[in-house]
Amino acid sequence: MTVNSFIEAIAKRLGELFPGRLVYVDQIPAKAEGNHFIRCMEQGQSLGLGRQRRRAYSFEVVYFLQERENMAFHQWAEAMYQGFEALKVGEQLIRLKNLQAQPGDDMAFRFTFDANVYALLKKEPEEPMEAVDTRLIIKE
Repeated sequence: MTVNSFIEAIAKRLGELFPGRLVYVDQIPAKAEGNHFIRCMEQGQSLGLGRQRRRAYSFEVVYFLQERENMAFHQWAEAMYQGFEALKVGEQLIRLKNLQAQPGDDMAFRFTFDANVYALLKKEPEEPMEAVDTRLIIKE
């Protein structure tokens, strides 16, 4: 599971919640009003037992306001809270945490959340026991 697969899943969910609005990932164009922008703010990996790993991601979704939408924050935030409790990324359902919506003074609403993914690294192939050189040495 990669950051890109998360971003694709977020964009898909935004399309379901707000049909007709565009979703930007790489750059924000000059005329972005009424559309969303997604970015991964932080990511990290920590070790678990043996081959276990934990990846932590933090994402931000920004909605750029149109002029007449100043009172729409609560509706937008409610839709985001309901739509982003969990997210299907690939075949895995990820429960999201630390969901937070913020109205911006810069004509943008912001929604942030965190996701933790637990994985097990592939086991490295072992050398078969038949290839082990065994010798019996008897000490007198």
